[in-house]
Amino acid sequence: MIQSIKPQEVRYGFDEGWFHSGTDRDCHSYVMDILFRFTSSFGVFNVGLCIILFTIVMKTLMMPLTIKQQKTTKLMSVMNPEIQAIQKEV
Repeated sequence: MIQSIKPQEVRYGFDEGWFHSGTDRDCHSYVMDILFRFTSSFGVFNVGLCIILFTIVMKTLMMPLTIKQQKTTKLMSVMNPEIQAIQKEV
């Protein structure tokens, strides 16, 4: 039987499940907890929305590394023929 949950009965925080590692919560858990508290302040008690926001936050934080990786890959593709030419000479 499905019971309705009143907002005052909802326990704030997201410290269980995949993001809970023993007694210490890791960085992901803190970010998820902050996002859950943020969305619940607007009356949205949805962990799925927190996961989507978490994905956006992580993609945004990883963007500089992604751009650097793409530049390095492009540089290596330009340098690869030159490296192969040098290896043939040796």
